Order: sequence, then structure tokens, then C-alpha cells
Amino acid sequence: MIFDENSSNFIYNNIYNWLTNYTPGENRSTNFKKNYHKTWSLISNKIYSLFKKEKLSDEEKDFLKLTCYTGTIYRLHQYTKRRKGYIYPSNFYHAWSKNIAGMKSVKLYGDILLITGHANNAIDVFGVLTFLIKNECITNIEPYKFPQNLCRYESEEEIEYPLNIDSVSSVFLIDSNNLEAWHQYGEPIPKDRWWLSIQNQD
Repeated sequence: MIFDENSSNFIYNNIYNWLTNYTPGENRSTNFKKNYHKTWSLISNKIYSLFKKEKLSDEEKDFLKLTCYTGTIYRLHQYTKRRKGYIYPSNFYHAWSKNIAGMKSVKLYGDILLITGHANNAIDVFGVLTFLIKNECITNIEPYKFPQNLCRYESEEEIEYPLNIDSVSSVFLIDSNNLEAWHQYGEPIPKDRWWLSIQNQD
């Protein structure tokens, strides 16, 4: 068993709330991030504990195959002209996507920031859901939180990973209408202008 019954229900209900109430690219309070960080940490800790095992069961192998992602990740922010810095570095988990196509549903318009990065052993959100549902781990679904309601979010190919100096590879300013052609139209933001501290807010 990967997660006990209580943990499985906790993870499912929190992921449901996250997908239906959170818009990628929005800035959220520290308390909001801390609340969901518990969910992502529970999954991440399990991933890393399995990597340390010499021999895995078939269930454990399937869990890692579905839930663990390593590769390029993308994230959008609304662009706001600032004197210095655009991104708050954070070790809390943030929503990213596996590809640009997954960003189409993010409702940001006009000038936006496209952030690219690389993830090592990040969390594949729908991989987690697939594992929980396939293995019948969910025993207590809160009212109206049915799995089929989440299908419309699947195309986002959401990945959870921190947003910090180690995870970000590049930042581009681009018009939202040209997102898929970002290689052609994106304006690179110099690295010394990426990061914004609390003291630098304006």
C-alpha cells in the first residue's frame, strides 16, 4: 500500500480543491501555499522514499511511473512592468505544465511572462489521480467532488514543482496571442531581472 486510506482521501480531496479553485499564474498567500504544500510534500516524500528502496513491488513501480516527472516545465505569469524583478522565489510547490499546449487554458491576456524550467522528480498531478482511482484508494469523496468533474483540467498536463533559482531556466516576455510561437516572438528577460524580493515590490 502506497498511502493509507486517510492519506489517499486527503490527497484526492485537496487535489480536487486545487484544480477547481486555483488559476495557474495567480499570486497566492503564504497560508494558501502552506496548506497545499502539505499535500504535495506527502506525495514527494513517498516518491523519494521509494527511490531509496533496493527492490520495488509492482504497485510501487506503477506509482513512480505515473506520478514522477523529470523534464522541461512551463509556467505563465501576468506581466507587470517593474523597476526590478518579476518573480517571487519560493520553495513551495507551484503549478507548471509539461508543455506549451497545456498553457492554452490559462486565462492570462496581453503581455505575459513565460517561465521555462527543468524539474527533477516533480509531481504529475493527473498521474497521482490516475493511480488513486485505478487502485481504488479513494473511499471518502466529499460531496460533489466526483473524478469526472476534473477531466476538463487534464489537458493542462499540470506538474507541481517549486519556483526558485534552481528550477528556472529562462524567462520571456510575450504577447499571449503568440504563446505557441514563443521561440520566434518571445523577448528574453535578462537573468538579473528575474527575481523579486518582498522588499522590491512596487
